[in-house]
Amino acid sequence: MLKLKPGTRLAFAVRTIVTLGMVAAVLPLTAGAASAATGPVTVSLTFDDTIASQYSIGYTYALQPHNVHATFFVNSGLVNSGTGKLNWSQLSTMASAGNEIGGKSVDGADLTTLGTGAATAEVCNDRQALINHGLGNPTSFAYPQGKFNASVEGIVAGCGYGSARKGGGLGLNSPAQSNPPSNYYETNVFSPNGQMTLATLQSLVTNAYNKGGGWSQVLLQRVCDQGIDPGGYASCQNGIWIQLSDLNAFIVWMQAAGQPGGAPAGATLNTVGATLGASDVTPPVSSISCNGAPCSNTPYTGGNVTVALSATDAGSGLASTHYTLDGSQPTLSSPTYTAPFVLSLGTTTVSYRSWDNRGNAEATKTQVVQVQPDADTTPPVTSIQCNGVACAGTNYQGGVTVSFSASDGQGGSGVDKTYYTLDGTDPTTSSPVYGGPFMLAGNTTVKFFSTDKAGNAEAFQTQQLQMTPYPVTVSLSFDDQYENQYLYLRPLLLSHNMRATIYTITSDSNNGFQCCMTWSQLDTMASEGNDIGGHGVDHLNLTDPSIPYDQKVADVCGSYNDLVNHGISNPTSYAYPFGAFNAQAEQIVQGCGYASSRTGGGISSSNTSPGPPWAESVPPADRYALKAIDVDGSSPKSLSDMQSFVTAAAIHGGGWVPMIFHQVCHQGASDYAQCMSTWGAVDDTVLAQFMDWLGNAGQGGAAPAGTAVRTVKQVIGTDFTAPVTTASLSPAPNGAGWNTTPVSVTLNATDSGGSGVAGTFYT
Repeated sequence: MLKLKPGTRLAFAVRTIVTLGMVAAVLPLTAGAASAATGPVTVSLTFDDTIASQYSIGYTYALQPHNVHATFFVNSGLVNSGTGKLNWSQLSTMASAGNEIGGKSVDGADLTTLGTGAATAEVCNDRQALINHGLGNPTSFAYPQGKFNASVEGIVAGCGYGSARKGGGLGLNSPAQSNPPSNYYETNVFSPNGQMTLATLQSLVTNAYNKGGGWSQVLLQRVCDQGIDPGGYASCQNGIWIQLSDLNAFIVWMQAAGQPGGAPAGATLNTVGATLGASDVTPPVSSISCNGAPCSNTPYTGGNVTVALSATDAGSGLASTHYTLDGSQPTLSSPTYTAPFVLSLGTTTVSYRSWDNRGNAEATKTQVVQVQPDADTTPPVTSIQCNGVACAGTNYQGGVTVSFSASDGQGGSGVDKTYYTLDGTDPTTSSPVYGGPFMLAGNTTVKFFSTDKAGNAEAFQTQQLQMTPYPVTVSLSFDDQYENQYLYLRPLLLSHNMRATIYTITSDSNNGFQCCMTWSQLDTMASEGNDIGGHGVDHLNLTDPSIPYDQKVADVCGSYNDLVNHGISNPTSYAYPFGAFNAQAEQIVQGCGYASSRTGGGISSSNTSPGPPWAESVPPADRYALKAIDVDGSSPKSLSDMQSFVTAAAIHGGGWVPMIFHQVCHQGASDYAQCMSTWGAVDDTVLAQFMDWLGNAGQGGAAPAGTAVRTVKQVIGTDFTAPVTTASLSPAPNGAGWNTTPVSVTLNATDSGGSGVAGTFYT
């Protein structure tokens, strides 16, 4: 107990938190006789006009100690404006503690007296200022001076707010506001001018409880306390003000709801945003505009369209809008709409939807936007390049790689296609379409033009190209003696006066397999000049360590003997099964009597795109490791790919291009589909076109000049070695020369393995 001397004065600010016992003595009304019409009441304490005492007294000495949250409607233009106003730091502190910071326009002007642009700026800029200062995503707004109309309501919703509070609407004895309200942008508030007392607040809640319950907003401006702010106490009693002790007592009374001496059962204190958010089950509503107007389903011209998205959400307020430009459904991971974006030429499917702060999401909306350029009447312009630079009028050794580039100018509809011919004919839109650089190796007249997407076509241009290609020898080699080689290849060889090399798995013919040519058919092919070679008796892998050496020798030598025994005289060509070889395999093939052996590759590193080494050398560096190319590998062979390997060799020094084929498929045959699905198959029509191209070498649109088709045996049998000549003298000279005359000189020449000595000449 505090004892004082007589005459002593006690002067201090009383800041004691009010207890329930203190409140009970001032209850104006109890809810002891609750009827069936009663209902719980939610109260939102709202503070207007950015007044400093709301923080220095109300928050610090009432809200914070009781862990109660209120809503503060702020004029952002008045924050930090001087004495008597809240600052950003105080607002941040209250927001961090769970209080809601809402908007009330930048300067508090009557929005109904402003134009649409000015009113929008007042509302939207105020909200953005709160966001920029880290005060969350504001969803609650209070109309300045309580004044509004339909236009102002639309502006508030469009700026992203979920609700707006007007200047009155609740009386002391009237029912509370329903939740959800009939109009989120016209919510009511209890706002009597003058002092707000504890008794008044308790009567408001109790009367609302007895009339069925609901939601009651209470408007406050100033919180006053003579002990805390003696100098400002008199001026504080202005507008709608409340004593700190009454505010504390009301909070304690509300927190004791349902207890003796407390508020009616179910009474709670909550912010505006939390109260309305809890009742929000309606998703936002989004809309789209193009160039500032509703989007049209007809094409736009001019090259660009500016797309804007907007959304409103009554209740918990708009959280975010997300969109996609590929027609897919937007999710929260899709791009977030923040500002208008521009769509260029083409057709774009804009899909969009919005989410509110309660998590409600609207159904996806879609708008197709077509953008076309202004009417385009100017054709594109095309240029031609040789080896990446402008083509020259001089002769190219070997050949060139040709490319086209086209442009349609600023504001054009864009280049559509480039057409060209290589045979001197005038190009049309039925001519080949340029798809990428291509190689030429021979004098060629290139004609070309482009069209744009508006249908304009330029006049065709002509480029004469002079080239001296390097000579190329092509060998058409076919593996495994399929019967379709006899049925469909043989007629092509005869009609083109060409010969091929057929590599035979001799056991397949020995056993009369239906897959393969018979010996009689092979003899016929040989009699017509084709090169019939070996591919093993049983197609053994000569590098397989599990196969005994003697068995490998028997497979190779046996194939040689089978060929000879069936009338194939002097077989010289062999192909390694599976293309597998090593030094031992080479020795076996040579020892069995073959003059050469072909591998499974080695020309280029790709079966579709030519590259170094471009060809096998003539003569080859190793006759028992002949490089070859299986064009298109496991896929059916295309004419352009086969041509490209020959042309590439002619450009890059010439040489020998052995090509590997397997089955030859005829479209009219019953097994055509199955045939074309096998490894490296070729359609006989495509093969005929390739042979036409080879046979017309040097002519426009055909193979490079100097291209010849020869069998492997013909190439290997070519004499690449000069004869050797020796001289003998009689009598033989002695150490000092000859003592007798005349001297007889004899010249001897040999051409071992060659074509024979044609003549010996001397001077």
